[in-house]
Amino acid sequence: MTMAASRADTALHARGLFESRAKAREAIEAGLVTVDGRIVKKPSEPIAADAHIVAQAAYPWVSRGGVKLAHA
Repeated sequence: MTMAASRADTALHARGLFESRAKAREAIEAGLVTVDGRIVKKPSEPIAADAHIVAQAAYPWVSRGGVKLAHA
């Protein structure tokens, strides 16, 4: 039986892993999301409803300014 698949960014937001699709997209583009042990490379990539997802926030700070200051 085939499980319905949805976009990666939509699935992450729907599961409550990120507060918005934009934040989910940032994490995907940063390479911080894996599905069944495989790195998700595009926000539009389909993810099965029963997939095991591991995700980290793209930035631990409020904005990208924190990323720049962390390397200063």
